[in-house]
Amino acid sequence: MRIGIKGRDMPAQARPQCNLVFLLDVSGSMKEANKLPLVKQAMTLLAENLNAADHVAIITYADKTKVALPSTPCSDKPAILRAIESLQADGATNGEGGIQLAYQSAQENFIQKASTASFSAPTAISTSASRIRRSS
Repeated sequence: MRIGIKGRDMPAQARPQCNLVFLLDVSGSMKEANKLPLVKQAMTLLAENLNAADHVAIITYADKTKVALPSTPCSDKPAILRAIESLQADGATNGEGGIQLAYQSAQENFIQKASTASFSAPTAISTSASRIRRSS
């Protein structure tokens, strides 16, 4: 069985400005070819297709949380692409800290009348949550 979802087509000039915050798991579990490298490829494709007025922030988490890219207008695509390319997988997983920092970034960089969204590309948060549920 295959299920697909498609939104309505909207001309690029009709789309509201976007303010996107990405929370990315860069812990050691993301080293495999079908994990962080795939996320980086998708992020690059997205960055290349955003409008100059859109903004992107990248928050990462492993042992520590980090603002890999502060909210940056897409008119500065080279900075965005450098930040994506620099992502490396290593360390443990501090998903909770990453979530907190991502929401803080979204609040601090709120843009009036823009569509603001936070996205997460984790693998271990759901695994950790299921372990916690089983052990309690």
